[in-house]
Amino acid sequence: MGLRPVLKTLLMSLLIVLVLVNLKIVSAYDNCCYGNGPWDVSEWLDLLLKPIYVK
Repeated sequence: MGLRPVLKTLLMSLLIVLVLVNLKIVSAYDNCCYGNGPWDVSEWLDLLLKPIYVK
């Protein structure tokens, strides 16, 4: 087994993880930033870690 299949597997795994993170953020985002300033890491982590509620 060469380096190419291993690299391809790692890149596909990273892509899947990033797509899942993106879907989580999109589903948690309620279309408005209620803060007074620009977003920071704490707001991003709050969106990432809070549970998803289906309406």
